[in-house]
Order: sequence, then structure tokens, then C-alpha cells
Amino acid sequence: MAQEASIKKYPQSLEKALDRFIESAGKISANMLGMVNKVGGQIYALLFLSREPLSLDDISETLQVSKGNVSVNIRLLEEFKLVKKIWVKGSRRDFYEANRDYPREFLKGFFDRLRGGIDESIR
Repeated sequence: MAQEASIKKYPQSLEKALDRFIESAGKISANMLGMVNKVGGQIYALLFLSREPLSLDDISETLQVSKGNVSVNIRLLEEFKLVKKIWVKGSRRDFYEANRDYPREFLKGFFDRLRGGIDESIR
């Protein structure tokens, strides 16, 4: 999977930290205004950290969840304008990236809670 390489090219210790970050994002996302569930939060975090857009297959393989689950959550994330579909030249698949222009307050609250969740899980 070519796209996964953009996430998995880090040293093993950083990969573990990224995995914990994505897992923590999933855990707190359901509590964030009830907008997205755990998998939705993990998808958003993965796309936010990714260096390039990812396909449904890339996301499914990286998070080890079904493609159907990813598809349902991507649609929900699109509705909330948290992710957007990106055209990739030469590919017929849909690719997605995190919307980094989402209101600052939401992201600040999201990452403050995420930081708190990570701190709590380390203790």
C-alpha cells in the first residue's frame, strides 16, 4: 500500500506514539459534541497526520477496520466538513484529507482533550 508508507516511514518509537495519538483521538471523539464515533475520530486523526491524501482502502488497512465502517464514517466526517475528497491524478479511487481550515476553537478543544486523554493513559 503506497499511501500507508506516508504514515509508516517513522522510527518505531514515533510510530507507537502516532498509534497512541490516533487511538486517543478515537476515544475522545464520541465525547466531542457527539459528532463522531471512535472510528470517525481515528480516521480524522490519521488523515490529519498523513502527509498525503489516503483512500478508503488505505484507511481501512491502517486502522484495521472494515472498509464499510470507514465509508460510513468518512461520509459523516464529510457532512461535518472535517474531511474533504481529493482528486489524485491517475487514480480512479476516492482519496481524502483532513480539513485543516476547520474552526480553530474546535481543533483547540479537540487537542486539549486529546492531550488530557494521553496524559491520563500514560499514568
